[in-house]
Amino acid sequence: MPRTLLFLLALAGSVTVARGEPVALKARPFALEDVKLLDGSFKDAMAVDRAFLLRLDVDRLIHSMRLTAGLKSPVSGPYGGWERIGSQTIGHYLSACALMYASTGDAAIRKRMDDVVDAIAACQRARPDGAVFVDRANAAWFEALGRGEVLPLPVPPWYLMHKNLAGLRDAWLHGHNPRARAALVRLADACLGFTARLTPAQWQTMLAPEHGGPHEVLADVSAITGDAKYLACARKFRHARLFDPMLRGDESALYNIHANTQFPKFIGYERIYELTGETPWHQAALHFWEAVVTHLSWVNGGNSQWEIFFPPAEFPAKLLETCGPETCNTYNMLKLTSQLFHADPQVRLVDYYERGLYNHILAAQDPEHGGFVYYTSMRPGHYRVYSNDNDAFWCCVGTGMEDHAKYGEMIYAHGQDDLYVNLFIASELSWADKGLTLRQETRFPDDERTTLKLKLDQPARFTLKVRWPGWVAAGRMTVRVNGQVAPTAAQPGTFVALTRTWKTGDVVEVDLPKAVTAEPLPHGRGTVAFLAGPILLAAPLGAGDLGPADFHGGNPLAEKALPLAGAPALVGMADRPAERIEPVPGQALTFRVRGPSRPVGATLVPFFRVHHQRYAIYWRVLTETEAAAEQKAQAEAEQAARELDRRTLDRVQTGEDASESAHHVQGMNMATGPGPGKRWRHADNGGWFSYDLKVVPDRPLALVCTYWGPDTGARTFDVLVDGHKLATQSLKGEHPGGFFDVRHDLPPDLTRGRAKVTVMFRAHPGNVAGGLFGLRIVDVGPDR
Repeated sequence: MPRTLLFLLALAGSVTVARGEPVALKARPFALEDVKLLDGSFKDAMAVDRAFLLRLDVDRLIHSMRLTAGLKSPVSGPYGGWERIGSQTIGHYLSACALMYASTGDAAIRKRMDDVVDAIAACQRARPDGAVFVDRANAAWFEALGRGEVLPLPVPPWYLMHKNLAGLRDAWLHGHNPRARAALVRLADACLGFTARLTPAQWQTMLAPEHGGPHEVLADVSAITGDAKYLACARKFRHARLFDPMLRGDESALYNIHANTQFPKFIGYERIYELTGETPWHQAALHFWEAVVTHLSWVNGGNSQWEIFFPPAEFPAKLLETCGPETCNTYNMLKLTSQLFHADPQVRLVDYYERGLYNHILAAQDPEHGGFVYYTSMRPGHYRVYSNDNDAFWCCVGTGMEDHAKYGEMIYAHGQDDLYVNLFIASELSWADKGLTLRQETRFPDDERTTLKLKLDQPARFTLKVRWPGWVAAGRMTVRVNGQVAPTAAQPGTFVALTRTWKTGDVVEVDLPKAVTAEPLPHGRGTVAFLAGPILLAAPLGAGDLGPADFHGGNPLAEKALPLAGAPALVGMADRPAERIEPVPGQALTFRVRGPSRPVGATLVPFFRVHHQRYAIYWRVLTETEAAAEQKAQAEAEQAARELDRRTLDRVQTGEDASESAHHVQGMNMATGPGPGKRWRHADNGGWFSYDLKVVPDRPLALVCTYWGPDTGARTFDVLVDGHKLATQSLKGEHPGGFFDVRHDLPPDLTRGRAKVTVMFRAHPGNVAGGLFGLRIVDVGPDR
């Protein structure tokens, strides 16, 4: 059964709820098996994903789950990366196989899906409660929960339980596997048992960390079985700390919290609304969507930095960092967008869906290997890293498997007598209720037209609703029915409604002219990105010093950032930057920057086609005066850097093994990692780290510490030299422009008769020392 069954069951009143009535959705999705992709980018991506799914070894994916259930495993161990912690990916893999089977009917994929269902069911039979767990710590947490105890978390237990629930649900609804239905209900029953003793206060304690969206699936189980007890449990997953401010529309509640933790909550809330008609669930979900799309998103439709929602005013600073929006977030945002659309079909919802689909989801798959991107860096001149088959298995690998298996889910939707054409993707739709086969032939976005060809068992009267995207200007979209222009009062952001008795041979042609627009970076004066219609444009900058190992691996962060001094920029026409972008004749969706720019004569192409190299999405736009001033400032900065190097007696390149070892790095609770072009070193919660640096006696010396300006939070620490406290440093985000140096003059007594000193950074309790991005001893006296 497709997901449509859930709506039909709800509409039929098969779920008895304590209050409210199921929502009569204004638009309903088609089953994935009703939509077949035709040749194009999405069909290609789906084929690459299918090959990826078939390369994986199911036994390795479920290895830890079997051992936790007390069963033998036929393999010696799991995959690497996150799979070493436990069977984290198997639920996603099951969902992906079910979605891929529904989309393609592929028998090999079907067998994989059935094998996983049987393996999970075997693990369930090994326990009297019918539960399955990713590892023993996960099992112990749920067992304590069943006794009424909320223990500190291992790997987020409900988050992982949600994935397994969702996999079984999808194997039933999309894959038609009856054993999956039985396993799903049994696992849902186990969840009800685990939570039966919790008080309301314990529920809120339990919901404070990341917990995924088990309430969405529990609500689905109510729709599948007709039993309201699952829906009653789903309601208890209302996380008051976030639900209440979102109900009020208080966007600030999202600032500085983990982003992907929040999306599944609202997907579940919207599902509860669909089944009950209780509007607060919907209002909270809608306010959340509005906040994310309107104020918290990058130009590609993604959001967050270092997985955290940040206040909109911080966009300029976040642009300089090497991280970027997490793909999981957009996976979940598209799910929520789809739900909101079916409740109230508005074009603006599809406009966002289209942007995220092309510019983040499609762009986050390696088109050759099938690996997936965790973070899509927005920093000019940076690049993306794709997962490999053995040592990654990040969360975005799990969601990525699903992303490219379900491209047919939002191309079309229907009401009783309405057919919505939402996305311009080459595909064929079967609408059995109307005896209709609709074939959409298009080369969009390379072409600016799509053609709809209808074939019906017999003539049928209904309304064909074609989206007029917000990116097509008023008066520019043309719709022709059988060669005749269809008169319409529709405007951008609405649907062109064509009501008639349709018959075999009818043809609808839609012209979709795309204009190049410049979209400013939020709060980023003079920084823009360019789009052709909904398609994000990027400048390919080549691989340079990067090799294959830099683009594929178990570490999702791209670490080799180029200096920002040469970041792409346009000079002149600062108030009309889009006029600087002109099409290249004879090359589809290819543009060239005309006039003064850096680099000169750069080419722009769709971002989703830029892979295995550096790129530029955001451009600085400067007046001639600003460009001259920047060039002068850059020359002065380079001269100052040369002078600093000349005066440097010793330096530590933090996070670099050779440099740190040479300087005898020591510490407690310390860590290192990649930052904006440099690596950082820090120490947590009272921890410390230190280096030995060379000094000379009888010369005025200074210690120069380099920090990242946007760093903020609990970052107060002492800087000591041979046990003497030079200063207490706090990082409060007061230098948003990039790196900054702090100079500490060394008292002569600390260097007299010494050849080296030990410099320590010691965190205050509950604080972090650092991140430190560089350290020098500098001669600050008159020239020698």
